[in-house]
Amino acid sequence: MGFLATLSFWDKIWMALGLAGLLLLLIRFHFKLARKEKDALIRIDRFMDTRMTGQSDNHPCAMDHDSQCLKWKHPDIGMFYKGYVEPYTQLLRRIDALDTVVDLLALLDAEGHCPSIAGRGHQHGPADKPADLEASRWQSVRHNAYAILHENVSLREHSLNVASMVVEQRKKGGRDFQMELGRLLIVSLGHDIGKIPGKSKGHAAKDHCMASRDVLDGMLPADYPSRDEILAAVRDHHFSSASGGALLNHLKTADHKARQMELKKYGCEATIAPSFFKTAASHPTKPDRASQKPRYASVDLSWLELSQLLQLVAARINVVEKGKYEAFSHAGMVYVYPRLLAQCACHLAMQAGRMEVVAHMATEEKMEALMYAIRKALEEHVPDKLIGAGYIGRKFQIASGNGDCMNPGFYLPLKISAFTPASPSEIEKRKQGVSLLQSIQSVSIYYPDS
Repeated sequence: MGFLATLSFWDKIWMALGLAGLLLLLIRFHFKLARKEKDALIRIDRFMDTRMTGQSDNHPCAMDHDSQCLKWKHPDIGMFYKGYVEPYTQLLRRIDALDTVVDLLALLDAEGHCPSIAGRGHQHGPADKPADLEASRWQSVRHNAYAILHENVSLREHSLNVASMVVEQRKKGGRDFQMELGRLLIVSLGHDIGKIPGKSKGHAAKDHCMASRDVLDGMLPADYPSRDEILAAVRDHHFSSASGGALLNHLKTADHKARQMELKKYGCEATIAPSFFKTAASHPTKPDRASQKPRYASVDLSWLELSQLLQLVAARINVVEKGKYEAFSHAGMVYVYPRLLAQCACHLAMQAGRMEVVAHMATEEKMEALMYAIRKALEEHVPDKLIGAGYIGRKFQIASGNGDCMNPGFYLPLKISAFTPASPSEIEKRKQGVSLLQSIQSVSIYYPDS
């Protein structure tokens, strides 16, 4: 105290300012240290993700899709991304399509150098040994048509040709093409993805359509709105017996035009009639159920208390976070994302020590099996005639009071009475002040192109 007493008023002011400056420097150093620690944790997380998924740090999916440093090995992939994806990244992210589109481009960038028409067993086999049904038909058109396509047109080139044509022909239909952009890009980029060597596992070499469908099945989010329509279009794009909507027709037309263009580019002037692309179905559209494997593997839920599961789900009904919801109520029904049911079931499984159930969250195929098992367990609460046997849920169209329609969503509808002791009035009360939910006026079954 004696030292301070000897200081003048201004000396004390300068000393206080000096101490304040020192304090600010210490605070700044602390935040810089914290930032470095956070960046290090992010790098560790990315490294762990890489170890688990097999993707390297320069894989496009490991980067920010909006970043200018997103790199592609092949210029044609980069040009396609810049023309058809980059201008719509926010839209594609909002409709949950961006990751799948970038994953498909990354797969084509890494492994799309294989022929666009398969040789023996979908490998880089001799061009005079077509094994795939499509390849055999090409060889029947003109003696060198198959060889030209096999030797000159890679799967990457053909997929980009089809995708650009699908988008361009849909653009001619009006500005609303952007609302369909996600499913257009996914179905066109993925329609032949099963031709990549090793991707046709479990399928005969003569059925690249089914192989492509199954590869895409593992890449699409389980609750993606157009999931079933996309997979059906990929499966049926070479079969005349298939009756599909606009998406399938867009794909068939673009595939036809792309092949015509590719043949002309490499000196083959053969004119291919559109009917050429409509081969007779090599697999029945309605397989014999007695000989068909179950669609989903069975999951033992005998330990699960459904009341506890429904209680966890009830807490999420009409709850909006960051502009999104996982379940909402309307007209005596609760429409639930099946993924929410799976997450709640896994939470209870961890408490019960049923780690074999928790493991079902590891892959989309296993998660779908779990979601289907839950749907079967809740059978009495599922409204009659809304969800067919063998299905997890279905797409519903949500309309607001002014007539605007939101993107169709994939839901499992449950009777609101299933969520007792939570009362319907209590559940509805949560909508107060939430315009996103209050604006919902109708929910109806979604029919494509209706």
